[in-house]
Amino acid sequence: MQNRLRQEPLFRITAALVLLIALGFVLWVGQSILSTLAFSLLISMLILPLTRKLEGWGVARSVAILVGIFLVITVLGGIIYFFSYQAVSFQDQLPAIEAKGRTLVNDLGSWITERFGIATDQQVAYLEKAGNNILGEGGALFAQLSSFTGDLVTVLGLMPIYIFFLIYYRNFFMEFLARLFAPSDTVRVYRVGKQIEGVSQSYLLGLLTVMVVVAVLNTAGLLILGIPNAFFFGTLASLLTIIPYIGIFIGSILPALMALVTKDSAWYALGVVGLMGFVQFLEGNFITPNIVGSRVSVNPFAAIVALLVGGALWGAAGMILAIPFAAILKVIFDNVEGLQPFGYVIGEPPKAIAQKRKRGLIISPAEAITEEAPAPPAH
Repeated sequence: MQNRLRQEPLFRITAALVLLIALGFVLWVGQSILSTLAFSLLISMLILPLTRKLEGWGVARSVAILVGIFLVITVLGGIIYFFSYQAVSFQDQLPAIEAKGRTLVNDLGSWITERFGIATDQQVAYLEKAGNNILGEGGALFAQLSSFTGDLVTVLGLMPIYIFFLIYYRNFFMEFLARLFAPSDTVRVYRVGKQIEGVSQSYLLGLLTVMVVVAVLNTAGLLILGIPNAFFFGTLASLLTIIPYIGIFIGSILPALMALVTKDSAWYALGVVGLMGFVQFLEGNFITPNIVGSRVSVNPFAAIVALLVGGALWGAAGMILAIPFAAILKVIFDNVEGLQPFGYVIGEPPKAIAQKRKRGLIISPAEAITEEAPAPPAH
């Protein structure tokens, strides 16, 4: 009777939902530790092929891992140096931007007085009140910012250590996962591990390629519009594509404000917004599908839900990690009996997969599972 009850769909769905709720609670409580581990795991997946190649050439595993970590640090250091250099150049333009900003504020105040009859004194009083409120909250904001900076330094210091041991003991951890299941499931556990590794690497490499393409498009468009610091703003907006769907729009705010302050017409600011929107359209409909392709088979609705859940649990870090870990969950669901329906609803519909096959895009092992209905469990 008990075995029959466990086979009921309602029981399986309820158990899965309870498990997800418990998992969400653990993720929320342990976010400071688990988010760092999650980023370290993804970076480990990215540099794992390099370390394997070096080990194949006879390089000691520890040395191979240190080489991979050094390359990652070098790339991140180059990005930080680029933005620091651009920030210094941007700072040199602040006096002119400030003067132009005051002119715009005065013109706006005159327009409000003529249009709505609100005296300049009343506008100034309102702005002073708003400024006092902002200053009143400034201490708390500064404390939060200082805490965040300290946490960031701690995280950046711990991540190389996590990455080193995650790669160094990778066989040990896979053996541990295999021991959690029956001996007959050992092959499946290793197969799922390889699929997760492939999905993570494909997503990260594809994302880096998309960022480069979007940076080139953004910068070219801003240069055509004559926006100052085009390289800085174009690259910043491309880096924000790591937050799917909304990142590039967030990145358009600063260049739009720059255009509003430095140009004689507001049409330049609208042009920046239009440019970023067009690049977002290209990125979502052509660039990402053709570069990342079907390597990460998460449908848009599941991606949006993952972004909201990730943001609610871990903030900006959760939004960055949402899509790759949704793809990882899909791989796990597709290979666990009773959870295949959840893997199906996360992935793309079979028609979309068939269209990608016609377009010649590569189908990943995880997505190939979605094309066929899972076999019913043996009774």
